[in-house]
Amino acid sequence: MNETDLFLRCARAYVELVRAVGPADWTRPGLGEWDVRALVGHTTRALTTVVEYLAGAAPDSADVITAPEYFARFVASDDKAAADEAVAVRGHLAGTELGVDPALAVSSLVSEAERALAGARPQQLVATRFGTLRLEEYLRTRTFELVVHGLDLVRAVGAPADLVPRDGVAAALGLAAQTAAASGRGPAVLAALTGRTPLPDGFSLL
Repeated sequence: MNETDLFLRCARAYVELVRAVGPADWTRPGLGEWDVRALVGHTTRALTTVVEYLAGAAPDSADVITAPEYFARFVASDDKAAADEAVAVRGHLAGTELGVDPALAVSSLVSEAERALAGARPQQLVATRFGTLRLEEYLRTRTFELVVHGLDLVRAVGAPADLVPRDGVAAALGLAAQTAAASGRGPAVLAALTGRTPLPDGFSLL
């Protein structure tokens, strides 16, 4: 399965997950300062940014980076605290924009992403804040977001975990490991995954 197909598979699965959210669940705690509505709103950014970047002008081919390098640059950015705060605010705004039928809104965004990707080439370049990526590499980061936040939503509302595709989980695990290596924290993560030493409290790759 190529990166476009996997991304769309996880996007469609996310729609089904959002449909599992009950009417009383939207104001429940979601993740950090987000309630469930804001968490879902933030996750839709995995869809809308694909559409936005594909609609933008083709960037210069210089400094083409990979998905792990994209996340490593995000973590190492000088203004990460401000970036995290901006992400939190956008999550609340995106949640509000979901309107009265969030599942329908998310389904419509998936359809927009499908249309945007229909004529796109995996190797074409997209410009992001942290560098230029080939589309297939950028989609790896978006699949990661759909899977990680999909599992956040599973925990928040008690939805079945199998609504998140296993191949998407496998891809997210692979990208997380590669990001750990790219950011110099690979040995610590590998030691934890193999039962050698636990990770510190509050540890996060991102």
